[in-house]
Amino acid sequence: MLEILFADVHTGSSRVILTDQNKEGWIDITDDFIFFKKKDEFLWSSEKSGYRQIYHSNYSGQQIKQITTLNVEITSIIGFHEESGWIYFYGKYSGLQNQCVYRIQLDGTQLELVSEATGWTTANFSPDYSYYFADRSAAATPNQFFLYTSAGKKVTVLEENKIFAMEKYEIFAPEFTEIDVDDGSGGKVRLSAYFIKPHIFDPNKKYPIVVFGYSGPATQMVIDKWVRLRLLWHSVLVSLGVIVFVVDHRGSSSRGSAFKNAAYLDISKYAVKDQISAVQYLRSQSFVDSSRIGIWGWSGGGYLTCMLMLRGPEYYRCGISVAPVTDFRNYDTIWTERYMGLLNENEAGYKAADVLTYTDKLQNPLLLVHGSGDDNVHPQNTMMLVEKLVAANKQFELMIYPNRNHGIYGNNATRHLFTLMTNFFIRNLNLQQ
Repeated sequence: MLEILFADVHTGSSRVILTDQNKEGWIDITDDFIFFKKKDEFLWSSEKSGYRQIYHSNYSGQQIKQITTLNVEITSIIGFHEESGWIYFYGKYSGLQNQCVYRIQLDGTQLELVSEATGWTTANFSPDYSYYFADRSAAATPNQFFLYTSAGKKVTVLEENKIFAMEKYEIFAPEFTEIDVDDGSGGKVRLSAYFIKPHIFDPNKKYPIVVFGYSGPATQMVIDKWVRLRLLWHSVLVSLGVIVFVVDHRGSSSRGSAFKNAAYLDISKYAVKDQISAVQYLRSQSFVDSSRIGIWGWSGGGYLTCMLMLRGPEYYRCGISVAPVTDFRNYDTIWTERYMGLLNENEAGYKAADVLTYTDKLQNPLLLVHGSGDDNVHPQNTMMLVEKLVAANKQFELMIYPNRNHGIYGNNATRHLFTLMTNFFIRNLNLQQ
């Protein structure tokens, strides 16, 4: 439960203004609180309707109005121009993969799109809300910078990045789609996904697949946004004959609280179930070589890779796990306990979600990578996994980057790491160089 309090800085006394709770999951902490200058009122956002929406309340905690009402997520509030009554916010009205800028009147009328309808826009408004600086990108478009009026009219182009030609550098853009997979109870659940395919795609050919994933709750990988290094390396894999596949399983964001809350108390449950269901879908496609499916991920994605290599070994030929969490007792409590609850109240959930529970099930090649100076996911996580794999007589590969942090960079480390990973997939997926 979240409590909003007002405190007297002179006396130290405080009082609860309003509360927000989610009995089926957790409350995400945001900065979505905007206090009016001329009234004892404020704007805030909540998922209490099932989707994050904007609310208007007063200092007594009384709700004046729910301003946004469609069953579509707003991502966050950008700002409020009190004189004109316009509220500016990021929303998902034009598609889950996009981040667009919208505005709406305080009374809930006149919802307007004031940015491009696709791609990923970040807005920085002038103090008087006359203009905003837009940083926009898309999966196939590096960051571009524009000046807009607050009503959405493009004033000028600041930087288009025309020098960066996708074709020149053989960069392959994602192809967005949705897939229906088994929900585990006889029904279907629709998941957002994308493929990265070669420019000349032959549907009669059998392609090896590399799955990229991430397990962190309330996150989203299937987005129409320039992701720089990851896209560049995925393009290298595509040039070697691979198709890259990404899917957002239950527990991810932008689909409402019920979809997101699937991760509560066992981060692995639906992540593993949905990712395996997605691979079953892949195996049913005529262009997929089901004997050559690999997976990789970093951090939460490293965790997901380990989980799938151990709990679905028949589906994945090989995997690369970079900086994985392997036991949630070793990760940040402020993060872990939000999604998993307290250890003494959810021991079964922690055990089910821990990689170390399943180490005897490893069958196929696994590359573990960690920086010894990682202060986010401590290398202790990988060392504990190594110890368990050795005890189970399971063979694996290990690369430690001395003194590198969670990002593993500096003194040629990035180039070395991605060369290492490329060679691992070439070797284990039998790729043609």
